[in-house]
Amino acid sequence: MSRMLEEALSAPAVVAVQLDHATDIAELADGLAAQPWPAVLTVARGSSDHAASYFAALVTRRLGVPVASLPMSTVTLHASALRVAGLLAVAFSQSGRSPDLVETMRRTARRRRRHAGAGERAGLAAGASVRA
Repeated sequence: MSRMLEEALSAPAVVAVQLDHATDIAELADGLAAQPWPAVLTVARGSSDHAASYFAALVTRRLGVPVASLPMSTVTLHASALRVAGLLAVAFSQSGRSPDLVETMRRTARRRRRHAGAGERAGLAAGASVRA
């Protein structure tokens, strides 16, 4: 069985996990919606970037807040000094340990001055989460 088929077949289990955490997800969404974010940045790559695109559509549609994908290389490779004070940055990752993603979030956190923490969350495959 291919990995893609395995992920597709896992969709019902992914939905079940999401439903088990519906209260946590709603509390996180309410907390984020209560903040006056002028814009949101997403940091991701690959299938996680697809999940970030879905998140961007939801945030823009429901909150009216623009969302932009931040290319990690602008921070990690080119050391750009980003003007991100007051913005929310959200990382999407299956492992949460990708060195470029961690470094991008670390560097932007110093410039954002305000943080919204979700605590430690168990990761699900981004592709399965979006399909579900």
